[in-house]
Amino acid sequence: MAGGEELDLGAPRQQAVLGLLLLRAGRLVPTSTLVADLWGDAPPGRAANSIQVHVSRLRRALPSGLLVTRAPGYLIDVEPEQVDALRFERAAVEARTSFDAGDVAAAAAAAAEALTEWRGPILPGAGYHGEAAGEVARLAELQLSTAELDAEARLALGRHAELIGDLEALVAAHPLHEPFHAQLMRALYRGGRQADALAAYTRARDDLVEYAGIDPSLDLQELQRLILLQDASLDAPATPPRTDAPAASVRKTVTAVYASAFGTDSPSDPELHGAGVDFLSAALEQHGGTILEAPDGVVALFGVPQVREDDAVRAARAALACIELVPGASIGIASGDALVQAGSGEFTYHEIAKRLTYVVSLILAGAGETSEQSSGERE
Repeated sequence: MAGGEELDLGAPRQQAVLGLLLLRAGRLVPTSTLVADLWGDAPPGRAANSIQVHVSRLRRALPSGLLVTRAPGYLIDVEPEQVDALRFERAAVEARTSFDAGDVAAAAAAAAEALTEWRGPILPGAGYHGEAAGEVARLAELQLSTAELDAEARLALGRHAELIGDLEALVAAHPLHEPFHAQLMRALYRGGRQADALAAYTRARDDLVEYAGIDPSLDLQELQRLILLQDASLDAPATPPRTDAPAASVRKTVTAVYASAFGTDSPSDPELHGAGVDFLSAALEQHGGTILEAPDGVVALFGVPQVREDDAVRAARAALACIELVPGASIGIASGDALVQAGSGEFTYHEIAKRLTYVVSLILAGAGETSEQSSGERE
């Protein structure tokens, strides 16, 4: 999509080239890697030329400057957060982390966010080899496990009634995936539909025999037995798990960017400043920063709630984008430790705040030796 209109991206293999570049958003992908991804160990004689033709056609279809040629290959010049598959993966990891920490409500919310980002099979329309084949399989498996986690979290929250339709669809799409069958049986039983739960077991057994020639696992057989006995362990939770209990604090390395539309020697116009702060907030958020209000500006944290390897790089890019958008803006950037409440959307930060406040105070005071002084403050 571009400007609300669907783009014509050409034939399936041409779309596959774009998909392979998007999976490595912002990274240079050598032509030899694209050839190996598409043809494996037996590429045609003019494979590299074919890649070049596909790239040329894609460049005409995509917004200007998005697809860049740079020896020895190509790159898509976008941030990872602009790619739905990578947003899906971030939210899926967050859901698993929350679930393992016991925050079922946060896990359900993150899983729902992840599944919303899932647009269907990764890179459809072509066969893949090597690294690409492994990445496509990994993301497909992550989608499956996230759907399973989503159902498990909602069952724990007592939301079995709303879950039955979703699980019926999952069972139809994945007839050999026993966890979906088991979750459907539990949801039906908790909804007072014991006979339907037993019928779901029969369907599961028939699917496994027909498609795989195997009997249900011992776990699924045991679940059927418990349903027959109306075992109390299958009942819905009397009260949903508490979500307001204090969560453990974890220490993370966070990079913070402070941005103010007030320059060190610019006049203080409140109206212009407000508009400038809006521009700065948008630029920081576009690069994946978590936005907080701050005196005369905003702070964006990179590494909260999810730590990523490129947090510092994205913070630096965000700072440069702020300078381009609002010339003369005051920008401060620093890294340090933050205490984050696991499983919640709230966090506190200590060392990082001290360092950032120090750096920003020097900038706003117009100090000329900010870097030298701030480096002496670091541990």
